Amino acid sequence: MIKKSYITKAYIGFFDKDEIIKQLKNANIDGLIIQNNFYVYIDLDSINNFDRTVTNLYNILHPIDKKITIKYLEKILNKRPRRYVKIVDHMNPLRIDKIKKLKKKYKEEKKEQVPLLH
Repeated sequence: MIKKSYITKAYIGFFDKDEIIKQLKNANIDGLIIQNNFYVYIDLDSINNFDRTVTNLYNILHPIDKKITIKYLEKILNKRPRRYVKIVDHMNPLRIDKIKKLKKKYKEEKKEQVPLLH
């Protein structure tokens, strides 16, 4: 049975400047997690006020990196399903090798085909 799981923690970035970490701590951002004094995450289950969290993050991060937009922050702070699902546990290593070889063979055969519009 495949269980659908959701991403519950959003990676914001690695910040080696103490002033940025202090700004993030002082900004009253819901669900803020700082690991090893450098890695910044947001716990998506702990966000109480989504708009305030996005705005506060934007105000701190946009001056550092102009590519960061409100739309981007809204996208990464929304709960979304995981892209990959682990289907099988404790699979025989010989079968795993066989599957890998078949996948490799399929990719090689696919590369050798001539495109229709060539």
